[in-house]
Amino acid sequence: MTTWDINPSVAYKLFDKLVIAVGFRAIYADVSLKQMIPLQTFGLPDGGQTFKATGTGYGWNFGATYSPIDVLAFGASYRSPVDIDLNGDVSFDLTQNNTPLLTTIFPTTAAVSGINLPGQLFLGIAYKPSRSWVFEIATRFEQYSSYEKLEVTTRLPVAGQTSRTINKDWHDVWAYMFGVSYQIDEGYRFSAGYLYEENPVPDRTYEPAASGQDKHTLTVGVAKRFTNITGRVSYAYDFYKDREISNNGTSSLLNGNYSQKNQMVALTLSWHI
Repeated sequence: MTTWDINPSVAYKLFDKLVIAVGFRAIYADVSLKQMIPLQTFGLPDGGQTFKATGTGYGWNFGATYSPIDVLAFGASYRSPVDIDLNGDVSFDLTQNNTPLLTTIFPTTAAVSGINLPGQLFLGIAYKPSRSWVFEIATRFEQYSSYEKLEVTTRLPVAGQTSRTINKDWHDVWAYMFGVSYQIDEGYRFSAGYLYEENPVPDRTYEPAASGQDKHTLTVGVAKRFTNITGRVSYAYDFYKDREISNNGTSSLLNGNYSQKNQMVALTLSWHI
């Protein structure tokens, strides 16, 4: 899934120590979901099906920071859930032994679905004992329990049905973060951080397409401000807790041991007026 998130916001200082902000979100999503389909009944290898769709959803966000003293700041923000209605089509790869019967049972057809992006709550504290040092701790709550199921409805019947539901039953999770940065006289700021993120996916609905494993992330970065432009280079390394899946019934097809690691590099340029 590829998303474009447009989020204009406005901030206002109510008092010397309190700032609030509100914003509007418009999210455009481009989704491609693929799944194998069993064709053993026809004496053929398994085929494939693909649901491609796009959609738009809308939400809002709110935030505030409060600094009771110069060296300490508290922050909180909330992003509302976003419902995205998807419109597209379902197509099938029925192997080279395609037949008119299979084409009739599995026709290419228009389809609709919907996804829900979870609500998010952020809470954080920043401590700045000097001009050079900043220490931050934060937590994030994500309301993944809103992702109960994925339902795709087709215009034409597929395998005799016009609706297919995949249960998800994800649960709410927390993430915990710590960061520190240090600025030298030459204007460079060096930073490092750690993130621990809980896994929202239960064993019974586990799928490799979702990173259903507890995640640890280590980050480092360096930034430099040049007059009105600030440049930053950062690196993140994700390593996930290994997970063993042992289900019964049809869910047992995904039984096994899973592990994952990611590496990311980011370049950020900011312009200050």
